[in-house]
Amino acid sequence: MGRIAAFVILLILPEISLAGAWQRDEGATFLSFSYTATEPVADWKAGSAYPDGFTAFYVERGLGTGLTLGLDAGAAEAGERTVIVFVSRALTQPDDRNQSAIQFGIGNLSAFASDQPLVQVAASLGRGLGGARGPGWMAADAQLHYRTETGEIVKKLDLTYGATISDRTRAIFQIQTGDYPGSDPYLRLAPSVVYRLSEGAMVEAGAAFGLSGGETFGLKIGTWLEF
Repeated sequence: MGRIAAFVILLILPEISLAGAWQRDEGATFLSFSYTATEPVADWKAGSAYPDGFTAFYVERGLGTGLTLGLDAGAAEAGERTVIVFVSRALTQPDDRNQSAIQFGIGNLSAFASDQPLVQVAASLGRGLGGARGPGWMAADAQLHYRTETGEIVKKLDLTYGATISDRTRAIFQIQTGDYPGSDPYLRLAPSVVYRLSEGAMVEAGAAFGLSGGETFGLKIGTWLEF
């Protein structure tokens, strides 16, 4: 059960800023591209929404011996851009039902015509679950970004539950929390559905509801390739 659950999870893992607790096999590559449009709920209701867009690109490749190398990049229409290269190390065996991993990364934040280096550290926990329709999973992913020039720290924690709906369809329910310098801590609910188009090709459609730190609503579309 542990190996089957891990395989399904890797196929449908949502785009997040972590490699996650489940590591990829040596030579396996995963690519993700997504676009999210977010706007205050009041503007959506008034019919005057001009959503802020965020484009994300994510790639990771299994190196073997529990190591995964990755690139996590994102760009907001407001002008902020982040690029991080990371290495993730598994702390558990592939067949274990409970999975854990740690991560270290370095990168750069560009905003308002200025740049500053970033250092990223992260930890992930996961557990494969059984289900009437097929394997599911739970995961917790914690992350810190240290901005080296200003000394500011960004904190993030995502809690995820995934379930099998059919042979091709998975449902994902995620609670996203974070604390950025100069902003109120946020809490979001982000459900989505992932559909497998063919072997190694998937699409995701989802939404994001801001519960605190800003009453917002967002829509997301994403694609994944695995080979």
